[in-house]
Amino acid sequence: MDLTAFADFVLAWDHRSHPAAIKYFFPVLDLKNQEVHVMWVNMGEYADLSIYDVVDEILDMS
Repeated sequence: MDLTAFADFVLAWDHRSHPAAIKYFFPVLDLKNQEVHVMWVNMGEYADLSIYDVVDEILDMS
């Protein structure tokens, strides 16, 4: 993550209820797309990982 990406993340996190922040986070939390889930499973370390586990991990960061 470069400085620009980190700054985008921090701004979105600090203003989570703003429409732009929701648009920023939506792809991460999108249960139908599941890109994060697929990436983790493809790494081979999380073969039995549920998409809901991914969402729980993300929400636990708040």
